Amino acid sequence: MAATSAGTGVAFEVAQFARAALKCEQANRLYGVLGFRQPGNTHDPNAIAVMGQWIEKGWFGAEKARLAHVGMADLAAAIVEAYGPERNPDLSLYSIYLSDNGYVKIKVIALRP
Repeated sequence: MAATSAGTGVAFEVAQFARAALKCEQANRLYGVLGFRQPGNTHDPNAIAVMGQWIEKGWFGAEKARLAHVGMADLAAAIVEAYGPERNPDLSLYSIYLSDNGYVKIKVIALRP
């Protein structure tokens, strides 16, 4: 499953998350993805928003948790069927590709319920 994005606002957040995740990887800080069902979505009642989360170092060593919308889950209907209508899916970040020209691709795995 890939997190897909459209629009400049989401594209900015995807790139922000990708850069932050790479920094977290180098600094051995936590990062990952979360899935949130959106049953009120008018385009797809099975929609699942994919959010990137990471820990950012601030001034004087303080840590701050950050969250960014990085896309919508592909195959949402199958995921909702497996998890049921009320439960948010457990997602795992599989890979991040960030090119020199700003292209970003994030692959996410829905874990088995």
